[in-house]
Amino acid sequence: MRNRRFWQGIAIMTGCIIGGGVLALPYAVAQSGFWSALLLIVIIGLIMMFVNLRIGEMNCALKKPHQVVGLVERFVGKTGKKIMIFAMLLLSYGALIAYTIGSAQVLALIGLNETTWRIIFYISGALIVAKGIKTIGGSELFLEAIKLTIVGVIVMLGMGIGEVRTTAFTGFTLKGIGMVFGISLFAYLGLVSIPAVYKLIQNKALKNKNKQKNKLKKIIIIGSTIPIIVYVLFVATAISKAENMTEVATIGLQHLPFIGALINIFALLALATSFLAVSYSVYAMFTDDMMLSKKKSFIFAFLPPAIGMFFMGSFAKTIDLTGALAGSTMTILLVLAHRAAAKKHKNISKVPLFIDFILISIFILGVVFVFA
Repeated sequence: MRNRRFWQGIAIMTGCIIGGGVLALPYAVAQSGFWSALLLIVIIGLIMMFVNLRIGEMNCALKKPHQVVGLVERFVGKTGKKIMIFAMLLLSYGALIAYTIGSAQVLALIGLNETTWRIIFYISGALIVAKGIKTIGGSELFLEAIKLTIVGVIVMLGMGIGEVRTTAFTGFTLKGIGMVFGISLFAYLGLVSIPAVYKLIQNKALKNKNKQKNKLKKIIIIGSTIPIIVYVLFVATAISKAENMTEVATIGLQHLPFIGALINIFALLALATSFLAVSYSVYAMFTDDMMLSKKKSFIFAFLPPAIGMFFMGSFAKTIDLTGALAGSTMTILLVLAHRAAAKKHKNISKVPLFIDFILISIFILGVVFVFA
């Protein structure tokens, strides 16, 4: 049972992290130098692992698990909480718009236009959430196994079919690095899953706090490392094989024999599961946390993105802006929360001020580069 909880925890983390964002990464890399972009993807992944560990440490120090909004409210204050909620809504709405745009682009390959598919996809997803479909640990483990298997097949067969364009593996430049930053940050944002993972491993067989902390630490490290490896391999495959790099990377790989259909199935699976997970969390926030009626919650959860998706035409740019603005804001607030928590709790490690200064500076500079 304990091993099952361990792997379920990893599945919840990777499931929350690996979603639609990975499909935009190759496009972002194509706008920049390959090696500089790949280095930034790895660096952002490691930074987010560090932030995830700090969220886990804060939860372990408290008597009961806190969601990220609760952590910010407790250690930064009510103003921080309001900013955090705004950033999370911005992230969620932006994600729903991007997932709808991306899914419509993939579905348009079989007929009908993108606008029609946007409406069909969005309404279908909203109706599923309205009926109360929830993602549970067991199904998360199953879905993640499928997604990771498909990615493995894409990488192995993709690299083995046809000529690998090694000329694509060149370039070290700051050009286009802002888009790489925004999309990478979006693609790694799985910090909301940490409290859920901590609750999962809390059981009678594991009463010792130190054991819980060590187990959570292992889950976070593994759950944060898998996406880094997946992203690097997927980007390298897409960059070396795509005849024309599209915003949804799999569309540019559909010419590959044997795996063309599989690639787009992976894209739809990643986009659809991400859409359902995000939309349900927003809907639940309004019903459970804000105590609104189901009708009002449905309107607040789905109306803003429904309007926004007709004003945003770019899958990659939507993810870029959302990741940079919302992701940077959320991460900075959590870094500040951890610093404040370390002053109040002896069992929370203190991070040197210069490290947090560097981290916050990176996120601020990343936003500047996005708009540069």
